[in-house]
Formats: sequence, C-alpha cells, structure tokens
Amino acid sequence: MRTIAYSGALRARSSIAHGDKPSGNSHPFRRETFILPSGKRLAAVPVISGGAVRGSLRRTAAAMTQQAIAGDGTLPHPVVHALRTGGSLRETRSSGEVLTGEKQAILRDAIPMFGVFGLAAGGRLMSGRLQVGKPLPVAKETLFLSEHYGVDLQDYTPPSIWQVVQKETYTRNADVDDSEAQMLIDDVEAAERDLPRGSGNMIYTHETVSPGTLLFHSIVLDAGTPAEVSFFDDLIASWSRRATIGGQTAKGLGRVDPEYTRSSYDILGNETPDEAPQAWRDHMHQRDEQVQEVLTWL
Repeated sequence: MRTIAYSGALRARSSIAHGDKPSGNSHPFRRETFILPSGKRLAAVPVISGGAVRGSLRRTAAAMTQQAIAGDGTLPHPVVHALRTGGSLRETRSSGEVLTGEKQAILRDAIPMFGVFGLAAGGRLMSGRLQVGKPLPVAKETLFLSEHYGVDLQDYTPPSIWQVVQKETYTRNADVDDSEAQMLIDDVEAAERDLPRGSGNMIYTHETVSPGTLLFHSIVLDAGTPAEVSFFDDLIASWSRRATIGGQTAKGLGRVDPEYTRSSYDILGNETPDEAPQAWRDHMHQRDEQVQEVLTWL
C-alpha cells in the first residue's frame, strides 16, 4: 500500500466564488483566522473549503466509475446516488442489509472509487482514504506555508492577503418583459402577465478571488491499494483537464489549473518509488460478478 500526495498550487483562471453566510443580495467570501509564525492573529483570511474541491473531484470520479460499470448505459438510482453524493445512512430492515465490515472490505476491493471516497449504505458509514486540503491564497502573509506545499514562487510576486478578493455584481433580468418575448405570449388579460414578487430585475454582489491568484493546495490518498492508486492518478489527471471549484461555475467562475507535484510514500512515511501499477478498470472487469453483487448493497 502506498500514500500518494499531490501537493502544490491551484492557479485561478477565472474569478472564484465561495460564499459564507449570505446577507440579502450580498454574498461575502468564506473566511478563517490564521495564527502567523510570530504568534500574531490574522483574521478574515479568504479560504476555500476542502468540501468544495472534494465535491468537484467526486463528480468526475462518479462519471469515470459509471462509465467503467455501464459504459454509455444507465444504472439504478441508488447506485448513481452512492457514486455522486456518497449514498445515504438509511435504516436497515434486516441484518442481511447491514454493510458489515466484511462487506465493506469486498466493496472497497470491487470498486476502487468507494475505497477512495467512502460512502454511506446499509446503516453504516464507510470511511474513504482521500484527504482533500483547503485551498489557501498565496500571499505575503501566508508565505510561511510555501515549504509545506512545495511551491516554487520564483516567478510569482505574492500580493497582500487583502488584495486577492474583489467584489463582483451580476443581475437577474426578467427577459419575459422584453418586446421579443411579448410576441410569444398568448393574448390574455394583462393581469395574468404580472410577474410574482421577486422575479423581476435583481442586482447581486458577491466577493470573489481574483483571476490569476495562486492557492496553496494538496490532495492525499492515504495508504491506497494498487487499484486505488491507479484510480486516484487517473482521477487527478481527468479532473485537472477542466477543474472547477466554488460556485457560479455556470457563469464562468471557478476555473482553476492545478500545478501539483506527485509524491509516493511507504507506510513509514519514507518517499519511495511506486509499486507495479494495477489498472483500476482491468481490476474491476476481472471482478464483474462481484461488482454486480455489491451494487445491490447500495
């Protein structure tokens, strides 16, 4: 078993939105407090939650696994739910439905994604091996973290932490009121054309991390099997080609380019060469009958 770490930075190719508690039409960025090496308290540092990245990774992982199981076909709702959202902690009706430790071991072996991400099924929570870090802005005040993430900042002059966040506004328009749309509406009483309250023109403001910002980041697979390592490497490669994090991705926000360095460690934490690779798709296809059985446990 090997621990695989992808560590480095994410480079924002568009602005990134990651809201905290909204206040009306204004959406502030999520923030945390840092303690600097000097002991000084640095409040209100913009930080993206690891869950925002993990969710994006999981959607890619779900698509990869579904294609491996069903090709271009479909799967039952509980299976897709388990792949995309991690399943649900439902009540079991009999002891035969319980996801016992033995069943968990079989499930991990049959479908590497579940070993990586974990899931909830059969009245049990099955932990995964994936550890997703929080993206942290590379700034003058956070430079002390550079060595931990292994980021080379030779060609990057970090701004102050107070300069990486900007305010953006966007509008929500009632296009049904324009002249083109009016021609498409049946000739009815004018009163029936009245829009419900709140569905007219609206202006929203939200804070975003500016394009071009570097963010410290790491993703770790802890003590993965050869099949899980293969799946993890494939996942990072697939996700990196069109990675997005945060909100408003449909409006062009959240585009990032991962700039990682890959490292492999043994059980004692010593950096070592990888074991012989084991293609995760071949691993699953060799267990087709077992895969079909474990899908019924979800």
